[in-house]
Amino acid sequence: MKAQQTIAKNVLVLMGTQAITWGLTLLLTIFLPRYLGAAAIGKFHFANSLWAIVAIVATFGMNTLLTKEVAREPGRLPGLVANSLVLRTILFVLGSAGVTGFLLFFDYPPETRQVVYLFGLAYFIWQLTGASQAALGGLERMEYSSLGNVTGKVVNTALGITLLLMGQGVLVIAAVSVMGALANTAVQYFFLARLRHTSNYRPASSGDRLHLKAMGHLLRAGFPYLLSSIFLVIYMQFDIVIISLLLDDQSVGWYGAADQLFGTLLFVPTVMMTAVFPALSRMYTTAPDSLRQVTRKSFDLLIVLAIPIGLGILVVANPVVVLLFGEEFAPSGPILALMGIVLILTYLNVLTGRFLISMDRQNQWTVVIAVAAAATLPLDLLLVPWCHQTFGNGGIGGAISFIITETGMLAAGLALLPRGTLGRENVRLALRALAAGLVMAAGAWWFQDQPLVIPISLGIFLYGLLAWALHLVPGQDVALVKSLAHGAVTRARARVRAVRNPIRLPSRPARRKQMASETPPQQEQRRWGWTSHELAPFRLLHTRLYKPGISPIQPRRLGLVAALRGEGVTTVTLRLASVMAHDLEGRFCVVELNGWWPGLAEQAGLGPVPGLAQIVFGEATLAEALRPTKMKNLWLLPAGVMDKADCPRLARSQALKDTLEVLENQFDHLLLDIPAILPTGDAVPLAALAHGLCLVVRQGTTPLSLVRQARDEIQHLPILGVVLNGEQLATPSWIRQLIPRSAS
Repeated sequence: MKAQQTIAKNVLVLMGTQAITWGLTLLLTIFLPRYLGAAAIGKFHFANSLWAIVAIVATFGMNTLLTKEVAREPGRLPGLVANSLVLRTILFVLGSAGVTGFLLFFDYPPETRQVVYLFGLAYFIWQLTGASQAALGGLERMEYSSLGNVTGKVVNTALGITLLLMGQGVLVIAAVSVMGALANTAVQYFFLARLRHTSNYRPASSGDRLHLKAMGHLLRAGFPYLLSSIFLVIYMQFDIVIISLLLDDQSVGWYGAADQLFGTLLFVPTVMMTAVFPALSRMYTTAPDSLRQVTRKSFDLLIVLAIPIGLGILVVANPVVVLLFGEEFAPSGPILALMGIVLILTYLNVLTGRFLISMDRQNQWTVVIAVAAAATLPLDLLLVPWCHQTFGNGGIGGAISFIITETGMLAAGLALLPRGTLGRENVRLALRALAAGLVMAAGAWWFQDQPLVIPISLGIFLYGLLAWALHLVPGQDVALVKSLAHGAVTRARARVRAVRNPIRLPSRPARRKQMASETPPQQEQRRWGWTSHELAPFRLLHTRLYKPGISPIQPRRLGLVAALRGEGVTTVTLRLASVMAHDLEGRFCVVELNGWWPGLAEQAGLGPVPGLAQIVFGEATLAEALRPTKMKNLWLLPAGVMDKADCPRLARSQALKDTLEVLENQFDHLLLDIPAILPTGDAVPLAALAHGLCLVVRQGTTPLSLVRQARDEIQHLPILGVVLNGEQLATPSWIRQLIPRSAS
């Protein structure tokens, strides 16, 4: 469930980012030709083309490799990024030398060379950004890379338009791209650094540090991805080259216009697979069963999207082309119509290719792309002249060639997938979606001569109606999107309230006076950032949990767990433990079982220390890992440092059970900090180690449906109650003082 939530969130973030960057790019595109003229725009396109070639070589396939490696082993992130940055710099410098020699050999004008050099600086910065974006993708934190992209685009657009209005020339506008690239890079590396300090990283091994051996690994492992990029460029551009050789510039223009619109619509699978790919790569090594589930879900979603988009383009291709490019480009309509069929196949090929790469079958997929590129040449040589003679439009032959090669790639890709990756249910859903798409196309076809809004609106209505009737989108997916939207709105409202009602801190003299009168337990509580008012509800909580006659059991092992991350389980556990150690007799220990997202050491200010993982795996003793506090009867046992891939093994190990039994013999009460239920399958077996459970729910954040789902996952275990965290009431404070408080 957590994987689906993360993927859905990242898809929404990337879609929103795409819409914003498209809008900003369009705005700048409107201004540039009007103020600089065709010659300056030509210089910009020339510079972009040169550096795009250099960027392919300098990247050397490392973006995909970094995303996959970081997704599987987040602890290797620092070393992977550092070695990648060094390699990118070396390769880019070599490419820059080649560009400089090319410009001097062909004696380009000084201004053109200066524009190229400025764009080269921007592309170099973008190379550095590529490493951070790939790493953030591997961590599945696309919101930070998206924020960087939007920031860079805003700087580029705002500065560019401002300087154009001030009458600045081509060199100044070219320099603006450098400023935008710097802004993007600064934002991404800022958040990447924060994530590094708040995430679970193991100490770097010799292969992770800046090392020639590690760089060699990146080059070897990245080479298949480099070949894929090169073959893909050749494959995608072969048609235009053949048409330009066999026909005329006008035919190239017709095909190019349709190809440009086709490329624009590829953002859907690109965005989706950018969000899904890290999860697929991680699951391949840690959760093969979950991998199959996410793969099937992704296939279903993409086929449901691809069919209406592709068949819709088939219906409205002619009026769309005429509307955007004018009557002169009417022959592009039939080409774009065939591209609609290509679009469906390409969507599925993007999906299949990413599946194979996540399963370490990138070499086989590279061979498939190479064969498709080789097959394009004879197909184009045969079909382009024939279609030119038969239909007066050779571009139709290029589109037909595209359909043949994409069909072959899809067949090969599906054959390369491991047996059982897709099932009969996927085939049945694809057939239902195809039936709905054909009905949509047939209905919209009768109105294709009407204003464009009519066939499009009718097609959306028909497909939506049939999708509902044929159950193309499961109800749980709709509920998931609703819950994400609800959570986003709730967080936005919380931020607005925080701005309107900021926390008023006491003055320094008042704070010193308060600290001087504190007892040792109060000092411990202050060090963790808690006040007596905040701890008051926890006294009521432990009374209800451990007073005979109120609670059905008085558990020696009390587990605290939540439905999702961010509910405040660690904070609640520490506060409850602090109050119990202060008010009750006996020895208490907080045991952090959350190896996925540990936070105990950070909250308690312990720093990097050995923990539970080191005890279980035989790397440390219990005496070395237990950490005392200033409260003599309260001890802490953090999760320790480990790879997330080891978390499932730890959760189900006999050594963990033995460790808890030893702790139970030494302490009167254990408070277990358990990972969230829905994000990982390890929470339930860990929750089973407790004698009683409290479900922590953050008010106003977690949808009730997800709380119920989490409760259902652990309903076979002894649930003592729910702790409402972050409780906020609209009741005036003077009335609240008269009302007994519940735990918050």
